[in-house]
Amino acid sequence: MVAKSKAAEMIPTRGEKRTFKNDSALEGFIDSNAGKILHQLDGLDKKLTQAVKRQNETMTSQLHKATAAIYPGGHLQERALSLLPFLNKHGDGLIRQIYEAIDLGDLEHQVLQL
Repeated sequence: MVAKSKAAEMIPTRGEKRTFKNDSALEGFIDSNAGKILHQLDGLDKKLTQAVKRQNETMTSQLHKATAAIYPGGHLQERALSLLPFLNKHGDGLIRQIYEAIDLGDLEHQVLQL
């Protein structure tokens, strides 16, 4: 168990009020600073909450973009994408390159680099 320092013991927790019968100046000083500390902690909590929300929104957005790229229109790529834009970009030799690159004996999915 970690022992509290004397300063930490003097700071009141929420809802707790310490009294200093002998020194009202010290009581005011501690109350003032405790209020400032609690205000700073509340501000920090709000900033951390906002940062977590921002990170969550960013991650959600990235996941939606990845899903849209993998499943365009909610369908498999081969059902939604046409060969024509690829032929336009890579030219008439694309079909021959694909034919030469694939292994017709392999029945698994194949990744081709053209």
